Amino acid sequence: MPRYGFQGMSPFLPDSPQQIVRHACDTYGNDPGRLMDILWAVQDALGGIDTQAIITIAEQTTLNRVEVEGVVSFYAFFSPRPHRGKITLHLCEDIIDQHAGMAAVRRVFERVLVLDVHGRSADGKFELMQTPCIGLSDQAPAMLIGFIPFVAMTPAKAERLAQALKNGAYLDQLPQEAGDGNNADPLIAAEVRNHIRLEGAVCFGSHEPEAGLRKALSMTPAQVIEQIRLADLRGRGGAGYPAWKKWQSAADTPAARRFVICNADEGEPGTFKDRVLLTEKISLLLEGMTIAAYAIGASSGILYLRAEYRYLRRWIEHHIETRKAQGWLGNH
Repeated sequence: MPRYGFQGMSPFLPDSPQQIVRHACDTYGNDPGRLMDILWAVQDALGGIDTQAIITIAEQTTLNRVEVEGVVSFYAFFSPRPHRGKITLHLCEDIIDQHAGMAAVRRVFERVLVLDVHGRSADGKFELMQTPCIGLSDQAPAMLIGFIPFVAMTPAKAERLAQALKNGAYLDQLPQEAGDGNNADPLIAAEVRNHIRLEGAVCFGSHEPEAGLRKALSMTPAQVIEQIRLADLRGRGGAGYPAWKKWQSAADTPAARRFVICNADEGEPGTFKDRVLLTEKISLLLEGMTIAAYAIGASSGILYLRAEYRYLRRWIEHHIETRKAQGWLGNH
């Protein structure tokens, strides 16, 4: 399986673009609730999602065309210009990157890859796009090349990468230094740095794996929520909302099925805390989700991973599967 290829799609794809689109829809049961998965599958296979693909997806999923088109046009990572084998470069343009020399880096790629005013090469193989914060502001200028992160960019580094791309190097062959911590793990293999300046007792202190979950399972769900109340645990979303109130509300709401959703989007410009937690404390994060699920009576969990952190997907899925094998997730 390609390191950055879309998971779930068959490696033996048909040749016709329309067949590929239908195959993507079939892979996810033509389920309109899996629209994002379908769109990513089409994007990965064709390099973009054009009008005909949108029409076909709408027909296959029984959605209105405008619904599909609205999602495609809303997310900057979806391209309306399909081109198989196209390599898209997303260069962060937030204020931090601009002050760190983003413009000089862009000029190098424009020159070496011979890009037009729209950031596209004449053969359609390369497309350079400026994008808002990609969660790497602590090591700007930063960019994604085919969703592989490259940090601390300089004109000299841009020259090396651009020449390698021009000479036909595969994305996995682009030179990069392993980052610190789990960034150096083969499942991540990114040059990203964690930049943890001070390890706290809660987030990055030492802990016994599953100690919290074992303790929770020795209590009733109501007792777990009461413990969260006594601990005065609060949300990290900015409002500081008491976690126990949210959990209690979910537990008290009549429902045939409940979910725990972890929002790892981290869309605020300049932030990168979720990136570090996903990299260094993924098992603890999943343990916390499981405790919350037990407390509110949820049977399923969803972790939302932003496209900018797509390079962490294999790492996260590995830990999910490991916990299933250990009996901490799944039907146990």
